[in-house]
Amino acid sequence: MAPLNPAGKPRRPNIIMVIRVSTDRQDMARQRADQKKLEQRFGLDVVRTLELHGISGTETLGNRQMQQVLDEMSSPDIDGIGLSALDRLLRPAKRFGQTAMLDTFIDEKKKIWTVREGEVDPNTDEGKGKCWQAMGQASAELLELARRSRDQRIENLKAGILGNASAPYGYVSVRGPEGRMVAIDTGMSSVEGITKRQVVEMVYGWRRQGWKTSKIVRTLNERGILSAGSWGKKDPETGRARWNPPGLWVPQTVLQMLRNSTYCGRRKEWGHVIACEAILSVELWEEVQRINDTSPARTTGRPPVHQYLLAHYLFCAKCRSRMKSNPGQKPNGKHIPNYKCGRQEPRTRKQLCSAPQVRCESIEFIAWRAVWSHITQWKLLLAGTKAYYAAREQNTTGTAKLEKEAAALEKSIDGMQYMVEKGAADPVKTTGKILAAQKRLRAVQAELKEAGKVVFIPSERQAMAACRRLTDPKNEPIRFDHRRSILESIQDLRMEYLEGELTIEGAIPMPSANAGAGSDKSNSSLGRPYTCSVIIPFRIKERIA
Repeated sequence: MAPLNPAGKPRRPNIIMVIRVSTDRQDMARQRADQKKLEQRFGLDVVRTLELHGISGTETLGNRQMQQVLDEMSSPDIDGIGLSALDRLLRPAKRFGQTAMLDTFIDEKKKIWTVREGEVDPNTDEGKGKCWQAMGQASAELLELARRSRDQRIENLKAGILGNASAPYGYVSVRGPEGRMVAIDTGMSSVEGITKRQVVEMVYGWRRQGWKTSKIVRTLNERGILSAGSWGKKDPETGRARWNPPGLWVPQTVLQMLRNSTYCGRRKEWGHVIACEAILSVELWEEVQRINDTSPARTTGRPPVHQYLLAHYLFCAKCRSRMKSNPGQKPNGKHIPNYKCGRQEPRTRKQLCSAPQVRCESIEFIAWRAVWSHITQWKLLLAGTKAYYAAREQNTTGTAKLEKEAAALEKSIDGMQYMVEKGAADPVKTTGKILAAQKRLRAVQAELKEAGKVVFIPSERQAMAACRRLTDPKNEPIRFDHRRSILESIQDLRMEYLEGELTIEGAIPMPSANAGAGSDKSNSSLGRPYTCSVIIPFRIKERIA
């Protein structure tokens, strides 16, 4: 059945044209020409064209731009998509779950127009058959191409020719008459007078002397020696790997360097060893490997000196930076653990905040007692909640207008849904209005939540249920892991400390089953729920002697 315009007359189908190429070498001109063929053959109107460069058919489902196209299928103004062929949509190879993309066209009753397969309606048996046949053929072609590439790569490795793997620090990738190889980089590092080869020799020499990885990282960064650039994760917008420029060293990078056999002339790829130029002797490399293997054994099974209960929750009230742990090791071997401000210069580790540190045993005892006394006494917690919101309302402007708008939007949405169910309103037009109203309602609710305004104050029964949901007030936990799990269950927990003053803020989540009427609504016709978050916030101030 042809789509209808607002006047009830047939109109030309509106589609989104999708053009995809796996590599930049592939020509997109043919697919652009196919777009014109589709318009003339089926009488289509192309609303917009999405061109995906460098995106494999196995990655289309996770592509952000393609997800946006699938979201637009819910619009009544879009009738489907256009393709050069169905294999441009996806090529299932590793996981069949990628074919779930077609469920969107079934749920929204949309079609697919292609030059090769013609008009495909996934809602019909014929359309489903075309989709499965095309997906199966595309998958088989991809697997065969991968097999041929793998076999050729193995043959090249047996002949001593490397693949396209990047060269490690201290080497460069060069293309010789027989193929790609790695050669020693004779260039200078980021520090004048020190070559990259010397940096590798320094790192292995320090490790031979028994230096820890953290000390090697700190020394390289303090001397201003930058690490090599690397390719990172793929950009969800373009699908291409991001280039990370040279920067500070991290432990993982140094560990990879200390494990890489390329430095002793044994390049490994796919289980094959390829001879290459060596920076280090085999004896030195093997000695460092023995140190790497025995280093974890010296600490395995040893308990930490101190388990920091407030880690990730404690902040400096002076500069708002997160406070980090400090073992406080003394010359006699004794440890007095502390928390200190973590604001430092990243390269030199110089302290940038003058806030004094605080002993763990003092602040952890006071902080835990304060939190435990509040989350186990629901009456005290509820009284603090009422006072909290009363104070926030005095300092907040514009919440009354937002509350009025939220109530009006909820009433409008309910009314439009009722009219659609009774057949008194056009479903196509009304659905668009409902979606717009819901989008605005979510924005208003976010503003109310940011302003500290809740829909209602919890009852005593709900406050008691929320407290009992976290812990049993009769049995105070003693073990570190039990106390830590309770802190992790508190929403938005934040502690700030400065010169003896400790402030604790957090929120107890309400049990979903007892959230109360009106706090959770859903759009039954569209299946897209929206909720109002209701929590019990608290604020505590304590003095640390």
